[in-house]
Amino acid sequence: MTDPKQTPDLKYYFFVVAAGVCWGFTGTLQALAPAGASSLTIGSIRLVMAGSLLLLFSLFKDRSSIFKERWNIRGLLIAAAGQVAYQLSFFSAVRLTGVALGTMIAIGMAPVMAGFLGLFFFRERLTIKWAFSTAVAITGCALLIFGTAHGVSRVSAVGCGLAFFAAFGYTLTGVGMRMIGKRDPIQSVALINTLSGIAVLPILIYLDTSWMFTVRGAMVVLILSIVSTMIPMMLFNKSVQHIALGSAYTLSLTEPLTASMLAVFLLGERLTFVSASGAALIFLSIYFLMRGAK
Repeated sequence: MTDPKQTPDLKYYFFVVAAGVCWGFTGTLQALAPAGASSLTIGSIRLVMAGSLLLLFSLFKDRSSIFKERWNIRGLLIAAAGQVAYQLSFFSAVRLTGVALGTMIAIGMAPVMAGFLGLFFFRERLTIKWAFSTAVAITGCALLIFGTAHGVSRVSAVGCGLAFFAAFGYTLTGVGMRMIGKRDPIQSVALINTLSGIAVLPILIYLDTSWMFTVRGAMVVLILSIVSTMIPMMLFNKSVQHIALGSAYTLSLTEPLTASMLAVFLLGERLTFVSASGAALIFLSIYFLMRGAK
């Protein structure tokens, strides 16, 4: 649990920012996947692969320590459940509501939910500094996403509900990580992703996964598992032990910022004045939130 009287080191803020940047590569990597690669299979295989690779590494590094440790089972299950809930509900929400609205709700609402979950589970204060930074960041996120979208073609009540559930699942992952405590981040993330990977295995069995056995498909899966799953989760896991949960999720809004920048430079999308203003607001909120750190 974080001590509200102590000011966290600046490095933990940078860890979260870096984690958001890594998560921002997900959309671009999905766009580079072979034809026939569905979002559900991509989301599921990244959990299975990340969990398997980290578990193997942990066993190779120290064969018995990961199983000898006394783990917070409640934290592991909550974090894994959050991962699964996000993966399964986010892509369905996007399909029903469109990319802009689904992403805005699922990603943009996470800092607010995280702030209140931090208050409920860990008695973290909701400071004016956090509230202001979060409001500015969410405004910037909305401008960034809708500024590069072609409008909202449809509004589905079910889709919006799934997007809110995705945001809740996303924040539950951080809650579970905090409950696990200051443990080896490699082992923690290995167990979280292994549990969530087991839960989504039926999806991989049921849906078409033949694209993963092509050279291009295998490369996308490997990069996605390492760059957009293993590395950011370990960075985020390390950071939420020292930063208030709400602040961590506000800082992680570098995810949509990175995704938009990659879409402009790699996928040929156009950056409008509105979306550029949104990006500037996200930068401003991150700077304001990080001020005063050691």
